Amino acid sequence: MIGLNTFRQRKGLAGLAGAALFVGMFGVATTSFAQVPLPPPSQLVPHVDLKCSPLPTGLPPLNAQLILRHLNPVLIQMQLAPENVIVTAPQELCVPIFKNGVPPPANVRHYVQFFDFVCYGINTPTPPPNVPLTLRHLNPQLANAPLENIVLTNPRQLCLPVNKFNAAGPQPIPPEVRRVIEFIDLKCYDIVPPQPLNRALRLHHLNPLLLNQPIDSVNVTIPERLCVPVQKFLPSGAGPAIPPDVLNVIRWIDIKKYQFQMVTPPPPVVNIPVRHLNPLFANTPILNLPLLPATRIGLPVAKNNVLPTP
Repeated sequence: MIGLNTFRQRKGLAGLAGAALFVGMFGVATTSFAQVPLPPPSQLVPHVDLKCSPLPTGLPPLNAQLILRHLNPVLIQMQLAPENVIVTAPQELCVPIFKNGVPPPANVRHYVQFFDFVCYGINTPTPPPNVPLTLRHLNPQLANAPLENIVLTNPRQLCLPVNKFNAAGPQPIPPEVRRVIEFIDLKCYDIVPPQPLNRALRLHHLNPLLLNQPIDSVNVTIPERLCVPVQKFLPSGAGPAIPPDVLNVIRWIDIKKYQFQMVTPPPPVVNIPVRHLNPLFANTPILNLPLLPATRIGLPVAKNNVLPTP
């Protein structure tokens, strides 16, 4: 069981966030960070694009018991109840990207370039909600995609924020970015019916440690899951409070995961050590993960035409 004393670890890696120079595991040198105000949800959320790679079986499970409460206003209004879950083994590593050579605005990129997640399997006795939703794409590259009617069914994953490492230590994350990403937890549900997107996209890496990785050309096909923002609590009900300005942004991060087919040759496999950022898991061991060829893309969407606030 993960205890509340782990909250004291939350600043354990943050002291490196102001480092002036960082040489990444792939020879990437990054720069000094200047304080950048948190963009409003309407600016930031449309640029939360993720590329997800499967992880090998046999990785250690978290075996953590949690209560997950919904944060998105649409699902709160529907009165979806909190769910008790057991977090099991890591299944995917998701890293930030941008599409078709069009990067996010500089102030948004300052934040989303560090949106890295490990997605774990979850078990829950709660029956599927079977909630009908209408989804609308938010990223400008998919502005003309049609609305999609889906049903939210079985919960499958919990995606937790992580920080990458190289031989020198953790990747520096600016403190104003860390205080946002450490609270982004995404619960992923199966969705039906599968309505293929059938879009050709070029995927460019955003995270400074992966900037020299090749551009992937892919064909996006079948949607599989909708990942929605949640807040984690221990079975006792204890948990860290989310700062109000952070909550105002992360409650709008809804990500729809699609399968894709790789057109270009897959990049070589690299190993990436990661550590959890969320205070509940800050003292868990470093995970050494292979970045395998990706098979899914996560795209930002809005539910029932309720758009992120300006």
